[in-house]
Amino acid sequence: MCNNKCFTTFIVRFEREAYETGWNYNALRFALCHALPQRIKDVLRLAPKQTTYDGYKALVTQVDQHYWEDCSKNMAPRTPWNASGNTNWQARATNG
Repeated sequence: MCNNKCFTTFIVRFEREAYETGWNYNALRFALCHALPQRIKDVLRLAPKQTTYDGYKALVTQVDQHYWEDCSKNMAPRTPWNASGNTNWQARATNG
């Protein structure tokens, strides 16, 4: 999984290909863990351990969703501090 991709997109392809392997859930969980980007693995170290594949997948989904929500908040366009058109500071600077 690439660092700039959403987990929900990745897991669809992962599970499609996993079905073809015939692996059990423990093997799938192991492969999934190793495919995750470091940003997710770092958070998972602090989270409660999940004993099932579905629990692990749900936890990773939640971690990834929070990551992208935080990214969207930080990337949201911000209005400039003088967007209101108030240019009093310019008048004071030139009349000074």
